[in-house]
Amino acid sequence: RECSAKGESEMGLRVRGDWL
Repeated sequence: RECSAKGESEMGLRVRGDWL
């Protein structure tokens, strides 16, 4: 996950950092 700092770091919302 390169964009884990977007918000999926703890919340698990990889849809915001991984998918977008």
